[in-house]
Amino acid sequence: MTLINVQNMCKTYTTNGVDTPVLFDVDFKVKKGDFLAIMGPSGSGKSTLLNILGFLDVQSSGKYILNGLNNQEYTDNQMAEVRNSVFGFVFQSFNLLNKQTVLENVILPLHYSDMTHDKWEARARECIDMVGLSHRINHKCNMLSGGEKQRVAIARALVNNPAVLFADEPTGNLDSKSGQNVMQILQDLNEKHGHTILLITHEDYTSKHAKRIIRIRDGKIVSDKKNNTQVAAKTFIK
Repeated sequence: MTLINVQNMCKTYTTNGVDTPVLFDVDFKVKKGDFLAIMGPSGSGKSTLLNILGFLDVQSSGKYILNGLNNQEYTDNQMAEVRNSVFGFVFQSFNLLNKQTVLENVILPLHYSDMTHDKWEARARECIDMVGLSHRINHKCNMLSGGEKQRVAIARALVNNPAVLFADEPTGNLDSKSGQNVMQILQDLNEKHGHTILLITHEDYTSKHAKRIIRIRDGKIVSDKKNNTQVAAKTFIK
């Protein structure tokens, strides 16, 4: 089943009458259950592409079809609903409320969901357990390590059971051991739980966890290949 279908996508920013092209004729598809890494150096256009895919921006031309519907057919309210219920986001900077507990942070997106209040805590606890942080559930986030904070961010992104999980440089602020741990969690979510994951990265060691790697340079896709050297999944360190 194709979730995302990108056709001839271009993006140009215009500032003070000056056009700056960022993406050129980008084409690819993402099927349900894919784990796709989009790689490229700084300035290659990968963050712009993520913003468009995540309904945070729109393309200048071309098509972006999500679940069979062109993104330009969505109203602003519908796009906001998609961002909250269809997509999950994990960012490099965590974006947590540091004075709130792990449980409170993970519950937060459910305030904007259709789930009844009596089910919030059970769902949040389930997601926290999936990332191996049940023993930290009542700790405030300012008491956690960087790796633990990113695991909270992943649990929060999962709580609405999104169709697509976007991970934007999720190991960028972590040491190598914590980064490997986070990548094992993402790989586990993909292989054992069937989550579709789009990873934005410039690091080779993170991309090796993906099933497929798209490389982008100067706004163009230069390769789109199955990852034949995918690292073996293993239980992450709790």
